[in-house]
Amino acid sequence: VLWNSMNPFSETVRIPSMGDLSDLLQWVSSDRNRRNNSLISDLYLVPPVGEYGTLEYDKMDIIVEKSYKYAKPIVDEWVKQNPWLISNGKRAPKATTSTIPVPTSNDAGKSE
Repeated sequence: VLWNSMNPFSETVRIPSMGDLSDLLQWVSSDRNRRNNSLISDLYLVPPVGEYGTLEYDKMDIIVEKSYKYAKPIVDEWVKQNPWLISNGKRAPKATTSTIPVPTSNDAGKSE
């Protein structure tokens, strides 16, 4: 950097700003978390929507449709391979209550 400032003919070295470093650190942390999540998940999907920006709200319907078309066959195949992980839509049976008779005031004077 010092040589660069004294020699006007040398190529300029770009020093990253604090904002650049912060963005890079954020990306590295996010990428590490993404990799960890993909390892511990039963099914991890990454729809091909990288061409859309974070703030492109007007493209929401397109993104949803594209993501659905990407995920549907993958999820269907996953369900076929792992049917025990999916609810069959039936509710679990209600918990049974105790069938021990509770004495009432009328039963107090009776003897067997």
